Amino acid sequence: MGSVYYSSAYTEIHGNPNLQPYSYYNVNLMWQIKRRYTLMAFASLKPDYSVQLPYQTTDRMAVILKETNFNYENSFGLQASAMFSAGKRLNGNVFAA
Repeated sequence: MGSVYYSSAYTEIHGNPNLQPYSYYNVNLMWQIKRRYTLMAFASLKPDYSVQLPYQTTDRMAVILKETNFNYENSFGLQASAMFSAGKRLNGNVFAA
């Protein structure tokens, strides 16, 4: 059984002896085409991801926070941007994700 920390009269933080630390890996690749168009690919990998989840017991007025491991949390994506101009006074960037 893990330790219990009382942060207030109504909040408890329960330790988890089986908690494993997780690593965080982040990769970004960017390409620029003709100095006008930009493409970017990214990935975020977190094996053994953990979060602190709250729940409330039915027998008393207390919120209990406990760290819980998940298998992973991964994020992947693409982003594109282009510069444009319309006439002499209007120019800007367009983004798509």
